[in-house]
Amino acid sequence: MIKMVAMVKKKKEMSKEDFVRYWLEVHAPLEKKWPGLKKYVISTTTGAPGGGEPEYDGLAELWFDDENALNMALASNERQISREDFLKFVESAKIILTQEHIIHDEIKK
Repeated sequence: MIKMVAMVKKKKEMSKEDFVRYWLEVHAPLEKKWPGLKKYVISTTTGAPGGGEPEYDGLAELWFDDENALNMALASNERQISREDFLKFVESAKIILTQEHIIHDEIKK
């Protein structure tokens, strides 16, 4: 399993509330259409440790079976549509590819 993680900063002219609403209600439905996408999680910031302004306004995690599946998704028309929409509400983003190593998990199903 491979995960693409995007740390995003909202457009300066958007309020935090408008940013979160747009991401969840408009953008997420577009992005979850990516072929091969296994799991999609959006986390929005609630603050920074010790107070202050967080460096990013949110984090997106997109899971794929492997890099091949991710590359197919990145080359898809669905990704192109969501990429164009992404630029409407995101000022900047840092994107990395990761492989999870779960050390502890107390979450019960």
